[in-house]
Amino acid sequence: MTRPLSQMQLASATPASPPLYVAGIGVGLAPTSQTVSEAAEDLQLDAGAQKMFSRLFGFATLPYEKDAPFRTLLQTAVNDLARTWPDLGAVNRVYHCHTLPSVRLPDTPLTAECGPATEVSSLGMAHCATGVAAFKLLEHCLKPQETALVLIGERAFHRRIRLIDDTTIMGEGAVALAVTRGKGALRVLGSHVTHDGCAARSRGHPLEPPQVGRDYTSFVAEHLTSAMSRFGISVDCPPDLVLPHNVNMVSWHPIAKAVGLSPKSFYLRNVGRIAHCFGADPFLNLLDAQKDGLARPGQTVLLTSVGMGLSAASLLLRIEGTFSPSFQASYE
Repeated sequence: MTRPLSQMQLASATPASPPLYVAGIGVGLAPTSQTVSEAAEDLQLDAGAQKMFSRLFGFATLPYEKDAPFRTLLQTAVNDLARTWPDLGAVNRVYHCHTLPSVRLPDTPLTAECGPATEVSSLGMAHCATGVAAFKLLEHCLKPQETALVLIGERAFHRRIRLIDDTTIMGEGAVALAVTRGKGALRVLGSHVTHDGCAARSRGHPLEPPQVGRDYTSFVAEHLTSAMSRFGISVDCPPDLVLPHNVNMVSWHPIAKAVGLSPKSFYLRNVGRIAHCFGADPFLNLLDAQKDGLARPGQTVLLTSVGMGLSAASLLLRIEGTFSPSFQASYE
């Protein structure tokens, strides 16, 4: 009698796919920006809140363009990617990673240069963690001969979207990632995603209980601890750099302490430069960390992002090359 193979046996019987690589990154930032005081005026924040965001949370400037169409932000990132990675015609899959709930793809010819058989999908429900969490899906779905275009970005088009009270102010930025198997500048060593539904019904309404604030630090610390264990790293042998999302400057210090990592290993310079650009933060931070000489070939970096819900996602990369996208790219 033949017995069915177990999942473990199936996994061991299936030839391993080549590892995932990020082969290119393109950037789109709003071509104009606001100071914290200008943003505070738009958001009707009082003087105390303005001081909190600037002096305590570390915000200085925020890329922001009022009333600009969403499609230009992503298109700019795709155009930037095409300048350094001209193989868009080889893309088989396009994944648009939403921070905000959405029922359709953006109204933009993003896939015009892709092949006629390109499959286009929309990912969401992990909020700001969706872009990093997408790599868990790519590990399972991307075939050895395929290339994926991953789009991450949002516009801060409404006050309720731009502002999370006592927590963060959103900037406007996007990234376009070319993900392949077997070759590229960034090798994916592992991905890890954690969900906790304690705040699944939280929509930012002022009458809802502040569940996210109560559970946030312990949730993220537990996620990072489990991610490091999964990746085979520890506080005794940590990653060379942690690239978190830019929710604010102070929230990462108690998390680092709870995990046992030095706060100095967290790249927080972009909190003041570009604020919290939804799900694009860790990848924008990676590029700037390379510019700053803090993320070099041969090093490992841990990208981490957290979304309301709660969801958290981490991605461990080994740097095997560098990128040179233009952070000054203007809309075309």
